[in-house]
Amino acid sequence: MRPADQPYLSLVVAARYDDHGGSFMRRVQAFLNAFIEQCRRYRLPAEIVVAEWNPLPDRCGLAQALEWPVEMDWCRVRFVEVPPEIHARYAHASKIALYQMIGKNTAIRRAHGEFVLATNIDIFFNEPLMRFFAERRLERGKMYRIDRYDSAEAFPLWAPVDEQLEYCEKNPLRINAVEGTFSLNGKGHRTWP
Repeated sequence: MRPADQPYLSLVVAARYDDHGGSFMRRVQAFLNAFIEQCRRYRLPAEIVVAEWNPLPDRCGLAQALEWPVEMDWCRVRFVEVPPEIHARYAHASKIALYQMIGKNTAIRRAHGEFVLATNIDIFFNEPLMRFFAERRLERGKMYRIDRYDSAEAFPLWAPVDEQLEYCEKNPLRINAVEGTFSLNGKGHRTWP
């Protein structure tokens, strides 16, 4: 049995293979590469549950479009397809192609981890956070949040995780904090309106 078969942490995401947000496949591939490698590095048994929402009929599934590492003992990835017929049941379905939060809830219901983290499909987790997860310091009955920094998109896709994280740290664009979203100045500090 692989460690990932009994995940401590389930990452749940929703996605639609339609270039949602621009450079979709590049962002998804980087997210998967980094998290799978970090799980191996920190020996964190985890899974990623992807709700593939309202897939396009003329494209292969997202799982087939991605490149997969050979070693996935510490992290498994599962896809749950939410077909167009289900999508069409929701109000405004003709105007909204991806119901992201409903998709994440779909993935949450199928998660097998002891703890669940709902996130986006283009996030990198820094080393202190990964160590925190790997040390199994999450506590039941608590809700956690962390500020998210957005970085320039030109990160090195196939570089080692350390180089990708260093790039993100050195190229922040904005911070999404509990108080709101703020641009950052040249020193990485918030700019206030």
